Amino acid sequence: MAHLLITLILLAPPFLSGPKVAARLKPDSRSRTWVRGAPLPEVDTPASFLALSFMESSLFPSSSGKPLTKERAQRKLPQELSWLKGMKYPDIPVTFDPHTIKYLKWFRFNRTGRNVIRDWIEKSGKYRKMVISTLKRHHLPTALMYIALIESGYVKTTRSWAGALGLWQFMPSGTKVYGLAKSYWIDQRIDPELSTEAAMLYFADLHYRFKNWALAMGAYNCGYGRMLQSMRRYSTNDYFKLSSYENALPRETRLYVPKMQAVAIADINRKLFKIDSLKMAPPYSFEVIHLPGGVSLATLAHITGISFATLWDLNREYIRKRLPPGKGRWPVRLPPGTLARAKNRIAKQTPGWFKHSVYEVQLGDTLPSIARMFGTTTMKLRQLNSINTTTQISLGLLLVVPTRK
Repeated sequence: MAHLLITLILLAPPFLSGPKVAARLKPDSRSRTWVRGAPLPEVDTPASFLALSFMESSLFPSSSGKPLTKERAQRKLPQELSWLKGMKYPDIPVTFDPHTIKYLKWFRFNRTGRNVIRDWIEKSGKYRKMVISTLKRHHLPTALMYIALIESGYVKTTRSWAGALGLWQFMPSGTKVYGLAKSYWIDQRIDPELSTEAAMLYFADLHYRFKNWALAMGAYNCGYGRMLQSMRRYSTNDYFKLSSYENALPRETRLYVPKMQAVAIADINRKLFKIDSLKMAPPYSFEVIHLPGGVSLATLAHITGISFATLWDLNREYIRKRLPPGKGRWPVRLPPGTLARAKNRIAKQTPGWFKHSVYEVQLGDTLPSIARMFGTTTMKLRQLNSINTTTQISLGLLLVVPTRK
C-alpha cells in the first residue's frame, strides 16, 4: 500500500493555483490602500478623491514616495564576472553591485555556496510550478519566485526570530491585510497556495507604490514604511544607493535584493555554476475533501487509512491538528489517488461520526467549569483542544467538547 501511494504521488500532476483559490482570500482593501499609496478600485472612495489622488500621483510623484525615474535596463556585466559571459538574465532588472558579485562568486566557487544553492534549487521543485503559474496569472515577473527561496528555502513551516512564518514569511500584522486567517486554530501563512496568492497581492501593491522592483523587494523585507522613510531621509529613490549608506536600511535588507539576484542568476544559468545532477523535490500535488469543523486529523487518518503523518504534512495550517470548530466546512488535502476511498469510508460512518460538539467560551468560564458542564475532565478538554497548561482560554474562543448524552 505504501509503495502504491508513493507511486501515485510521483505520477500526479503538480497543483496549480487558480481563481477559485484566490477567491478564498478575503483581503482588507482599505488596509491595502496604505501599502499601495492609492485606493483600490473596489474601495468605496468618492470620485473627487480618486481624481485628486490621480492628479497628485501624476504631478507630484516625489510627495507620494514614488521614484522619479523608471527602472533601468540590464547593466553591463563587470569584468570580474567574465566567466558569466553569455548568461541568461531573469525577467527583472539586475544590478551588479558589490554584494551581488560576492554572492555570485560564493555560489560558483565556494563548496558551501554551491551546496546551499543546490539544496535551495532542489527544494524549490515542490512549489516551483505552482508559484510560477500564479505569478504569471497575476502578471508579475517570474523571478519573484526566488523571494520565497531566500525567505524560507521553500519550507512552508519556516519561522523567523521576528515571528514571520511560511513560504513567504508573512508577519502576523500582514495576515488580515491580505486575507490570511490566523487564530487559535488556524494559521494560513503555512498554507502554500493561499499564502502565495496573498504574496502576489502584496508584490503588486508594493510595485504600484514604488514603480521599481528593487525598492519593492527591499520593502517586502523591511516594510514599506521603513523604505519610504529612508528614501525621504536620504533623498534618493535608488535602492542600491540607499544600501551603500550604513544606517539607511537594515543589514538584512541591504543584502536582500543582491541575494535574490544572485540566486536567480545561478538557477537559470546552472551550467555556468556547475550545478548538475539535481534531485528535484516532487511537485506539490494533492486532492481535496471538505469536512465539518472540529474534525481531528487523527480521526480522519483512522477512518481513511491514510497515515496521520501524511495528513499532518499536507495540512499544517491547522495548527492544532484539528479543523477549526464551528459552522462551515474546511478543505483538507489528501494524497493523490486517495479521495475516492476516503469519501467511501466516511460515507459509511454514522451521522456525527466525529462525536464532538462546539462550545463558545463565555465571560467567567474556566476549563474546569466547562469540563463540569459537559461531564468530562479538564485534562480531556486540554487534549481535545491542544491546550497546554500555560494557555489561557479567551472570551469567544470555540472549543471542541464531548457531545452531551
